[in-house]
Amino acid sequence: MFGTASLSTKLIRIGASLLVVALASISLTLWVTWKLEGGAAAVNEAGRLRMNMLRMVLVLQTEPVQAVQQHAKEFDASLELLRTGDPSRPLFVPWSDETRPRFDAIRLNWAQLQQQWTQEPRPSRDQALAQADHFVSEVDRFVETIEVQIAGWTAALHLFQLCMMALAIAAAVTFMAVSYLLVINPVARDRKSVV
Repeated sequence: MFGTASLSTKLIRIGASLLVVALASISLTLWVTWKLEGGAAAVNEAGRLRMNMLRMVLVLQTEPVQAVQQHAKEFDASLELLRTGDPSRPLFVPWSDETRPRFDAIRLNWAQLQQQWTQEPRPSRDQALAQADHFVSEVDRFVETIEVQIAGWTAALHLFQLCMMALAIAAAVTFMAVSYLLVINPVARDRKSVV
């Protein structure tokens, strides 16, 4: 790397290498943080599904079918938001072999409930509560799979931060050693030869 290049070229190469490593580290950290934010927002949106399900049971028992249909549309919008995500928030489900089937089960269950609940005769209070409880359990399992992935990303972020700290120490030591070899030692030798 150093060969016969001038001192300024050597220092520029060292500085550029350190800059590239620093920018790559920052970029990776920002990407993981963005993933964590998106997954946390998906957990929050799934929590809204649970709350809206309980509200639907209440509406089902007290309001006309039109009100139930309106709440069903809001529920559909929430499911669609989870399916497609929203990069501007950010919000997205960390899709995997575990999360995809859980979400598909939620959508299938909701389609069945929606068909039953938006038509007459509507289910009894006890039947609706049992159906809602089953649905909320499926949402809980979906949320758990997301939280496992978030925990993995958090652990990876902590490990990467430790690696960056070790890299920063190694870079500082390397820079001091190279500065000594390329600047301080040659200047000291030149001074001795002049005296």
